[in-house]
Amino acid sequence: KPVIMFWKQGRFSTEFWASARSQVDPGRNTIWIEEGVTMSQLEHFDGHHLYSVAWDATPDKQLLKWGRWIRNWSTEHNSFRYWVATVMPGYNDLNTGRPDAYVRDRAGGDYYRTCWQGAIQSGADMVIITSFNEWEEGTQIEPSVSYGDAYLDLTRELSDHYRTSPVIPPSATPP
Repeated sequence: KPVIMFWKQGRFSTEFWASARSQVDPGRNTIWIEEGVTMSQLEHFDGHHLYSVAWDATPDKQLLKWGRWIRNWSTEHNSFRYWVATVMPGYNDLNTGRPDAYVRDRAGGDYYRTCWQGAIQSGADMVIITSFNEWEEGTQIEPSVSYGDAYLDLTRELSDHYRTSPVIPPSATPP
């Protein structure tokens, strides 16, 4: 099925999402994934992801926690929801002029490795990368003068490890 990732869906009410889903995708022929640090809209979506984990120096722990929360929600509601783990190489939005700008150091690839480790240990159903070419926020993994192909090589290595890791069975049956 096609997957549609939503961002900042909390700007709209639960009623809005119930209506939108029933009008746009009544047969649930697409997978809708919500984003954010709350699960207030999860009943109208098929899964959850965090756009960023860079706010935490220990992203693996955050991903484990969120994986548990999604699995628990699924069990409590007897309804499967996908857990989509976010991995990122680091973060640096100091050039944006945002008042809350900050840096999460890449630590020579270790931050990226830690994210992937958390994704694997959390039993993520899917993994998304923030991001391939987000230069403004310093999350790019595309080849560059600064990093060469290092992050593409790491992505190949770590995603291969994710694909060959033991599957953690979900608490509810996927559709």
